[in-house]
Amino acid sequence: MSGGSVWGRRLLVALAVVVGAGQAGSALAACAQADVAGTWQAYSLISPLASSPLAPAKSLPYWYRCTFSIKPNGQINNQNSICTDQAGANTRASGTIGMIGTGCILHGYYQVGNVRIAVSRGAMNRAKDHIDGVGSAPTGIVIFNATKL
Repeated sequence: MSGGSVWGRRLLVALAVVVGAGQAGSALAACAQADVAGTWQAYSLISPLASSPLAPAKSLPYWYRCTFSIKPNGQINNQNSICTDQAGANTRASGTIGMIGTGCILHGYYQVGNVRIAVSRGAMNRAKDHIDGVGSAPTGIVIFNATKL
């Protein structure tokens, strides 16, 4: 091997390490409770469990869209938060969403009418403007995503 190609490979490896370290550092960006504050557009899909006593055996999955206004302390402002189901019915929403430590992981609940949805785990992206997560409702499992407006 010639000396030039060895140095070229070393340079590429060094560059890859530097770029990778930069991406890893930004992937570990800390989040704070205040990052949850703002207006969020969320979509949720509830998939009923056949074994649920509240869900008929042949229940189909259903979805709804919510606009949440969340205060810095994580409280969902029920005056400015509303959910619309797939049939077009609007219902006010309330609840509390909290940050677990500084790792951009969320938990809590939101309530749509008399249905309480547990947010088991939500993950906020590095830009702090998108959340994907899972949870549960009395009738089944919930998959959701939210984008900050």
